[in-house]
Amino acid sequence: MAKKACLEIFDLNNDDNLGARFILMHIYAYFEDEKYAVKLFERYDCQKSTQFLLPLSTLYYKLGKTRKAAAYIKELVNINKDTHNFFNRLVIGEGLSDIEFGMYGYRANSIEELAIDVTDNKFLFVNCGVYFKWVLKTIKSID
Repeated sequence: MAKKACLEIFDLNNDDNLGARFILMHIYAYFEDEKYAVKLFERYDCQKSTQFLLPLSTLYYKLGKTRKAAAYIKELVNINKDTHNFFNRLVIGEGLSDIEFGMYGYRANSIEELAIDVTDNKFLFVNCGVYFKWVLKTIKSID
């Protein structure tokens, strides 16, 4: 139903200023729907954003395509300076509760954006402890 609602939002609002594309990308990753995830990514000119790159990496990890998953993590590291710190916090169990948000919400390409993405899309990330460890190991190999 959520997928259908997001697609209806696109029909009503071509610009998608509500961010339905990001919710839909997480839904596609959850259901391991590579075909439609790629179509959505291409529809938005392969937008390099946390909300596309992280679920795409998760999708490819779930599909066993770790090279593709790592490529998306590398892109994420390139745009979001806090990626390493964020995944390190998750893996060591430090949590996200003490992350401070600015007066106007989160800053793009920051630890706040990563925290919002993961907490808003718990359905995708709830059982991803091994994936988070893999991401951290992958980031360390990039550095």
